[in-house]
Amino acid sequence: MKNIKTLLIVIGSLFVAFVIGWFSLFNIIQPPNAPEEPKQEDAILSQTELKIDYGDKNVTSYQVCLPDSYSAFDSLKSVAENNDIILETQQYDFGIFVKSIDGYESTAEMSWIYFVNGESGQVAADQHILNAGDTIEWKYIKPE
Repeated sequence: MKNIKTLLIVIGSLFVAFVIGWFSLFNIIQPPNAPEEPKQEDAILSQTELKIDYGDKNVTSYQVCLPDSYSAFDSLKSVAENNDIILETQQYDFGIFVKSIDGYESTAEMSWIYFVNGESGQVAADQHILNAGDTIEWKYIKPE
C-alpha cells in the first residue's frame, strides 16, 4: 500500500512538473509582453459628421465613426443601415451612383451630389476615400 501511495505521489509530481514546464515553454516562445494585433476599434477614424440635405429645408445630421479606407459612399451606407433610411444605388463602371435616398429620387432636375469638406466629389462616392475629420454632405440639388 505504501508503494502505491509513493508511486501515485511520484506520478502526480511528474504531471505537475510537466504542466509547469509546458506553460513555461509557451511563455518563452510567446512572452506575455508581445505586441497585440491591432483591434478594429484602433482603426476607427475620429468621429465625423454626415449631413443629408433633402433640398426642402429638411437637413439631418449624423455622427459617424468609420474604419480607415472607408469611402464617402460607405459613410452614407452606414448611416442608412443604422437609421432605417431607404437607399437605392446602381453600380456602373466608374462607381456607384445613388439613385434615391428615402424616396427622393435622382432625376434630370434634381440629383444626389456628395460633398466632402464643402467641395463636390470629383470621382464616384465609393472611390473617394475619407480622411479623419472629414465632413460629408449629401445634397439633393439641381445638377450643374
